Amino acid sequence: MIMEIFFMGTNSFFLGKINRPHEDPIERAKIILCFKFTYMYLFINILSLPVCLFFFRPDILVVMLLSLVLSGSALAIMVFRNGYKTAVMFLAIASLISSIGSSVFSSFSLSIILFLWPVLLTVFINYVADNKATLVYITLFAISVTALSIIRALEIFPVNSVDERHITYTTGPVMIIASVFLYSFLSIYNKTKNQALTSQISSDEKKENVLHIVAHDLRNSLGAGIGSITLVNMALEKNDIYDAKQSLQLLKNSYDDTVSIVNDMLDAGAVKNDSETMCITSTDIALLLQNIVDQYKPMATNKNISISIHFEDDDLCAEVDEGKIKRVFGNLITNAIKFTHSGGFLVIYVRSENKKIIVSIKDNGIGIPDELKQILFTKYSKARRKGTGGERTTGLGMYIIKNLLDMHRASIHVISKENSGTEFLIEIPKIS
Repeated sequence: MIMEIFFMGTNSFFLGKINRPHEDPIERAKIILCFKFTYMYLFINILSLPVCLFFFRPDILVVMLLSLVLSGSALAIMVFRNGYKTAVMFLAIASLISSIGSSVFSSFSLSIILFLWPVLLTVFINYVADNKATLVYITLFAISVTALSIIRALEIFPVNSVDERHITYTTGPVMIIASVFLYSFLSIYNKTKNQALTSQISSDEKKENVLHIVAHDLRNSLGAGIGSITLVNMALEKNDIYDAKQSLQLLKNSYDDTVSIVNDMLDAGAVKNDSETMCITSTDIALLLQNIVDQYKPMATNKNISISIHFEDDDLCAEVDEGKIKRVFGNLITNAIKFTHSGGFLVIYVRSENKKIIVSIKDNGIGIPDELKQILFTKYSKARRKGTGGERTTGLGMYIIKNLLDMHRASIHVISKENSGTEFLIEIPKIS
């Protein structure tokens, strides 16, 4: 019960320190399991300290203090560097040191209990790391046990020099602590693994549903394109240039829809890898936005939508990946045009505030219902609707935007009311 309260109080705090949690539910489960295992290891080391002091075991106390430092270092690595595999290595070293060091000065019965920790850690490593890491750890474990057996056989360390009463008294509390440790770990291990598997199944089902939807949309878009080609041929046979141009425009719209769907799918898959290939440069956000607006003005003009941009400050430069930020603003402006009726407007304001670039993209379109706001930035969500001109969407655009902004430690907020327009506020640090 005490350990559960300890986990509940610390888990949310430390997990909140991770800047970009893994989307993969299995990886997410491994990180959570590492945190909880580290909590438990710290907890058992802390409990062992007063036991060592009470039973006058300064020899084991030194070993436990070293193990405490290593497990604390493991937690620090996970919190500040998000390197859970490195943290596991620290825990492995701490486990071997505490087991071997304590066993050298203890009875054989106590040694068995102390060596329960590395055995348990082997299961843990096998889950969070890989087979190679597990094999290395088991090999080190076997070498350590062999070395300890030789030390005992040659009586390099006089075990009997320790008061046997202290050894007997120490064994009981350690057995109780180890039993609680084992029970708690196995409970958390099974619960975390089951949750990860459930999340993985749910994620796979969502992916399958999206693929069906995308396939359906692509078929419709390609079908419309084929129909437009037929209309072009019919118009040309009649020498009707006007109808031929109209049909060509329909063909172009079908092509644009198809490209948009394919690009969304490719971007969604590339977001994770892109986080490792950031190309940061000093970028003039004002110039970047002006170029994007010029690029999409024809699209807005075709729907009779006015688009304007206003710069409220002169210094609007930021350290960003220009290509990724361009995709963010391009997606937001495209969405604003898609979901605004003919005769509507799109206004963009850019200003500098508190070492951040603030960009407001506001339209008077159809707005976003409250139920969709909650899942707007979720991958494979149901937040997908047709535009006011029948434009198709995949529901992946906002997920891509959120992830690209996360890479820059930027934020995005939405202010919207159904049928009353939408405003997106983007805050980009001048130095990422």
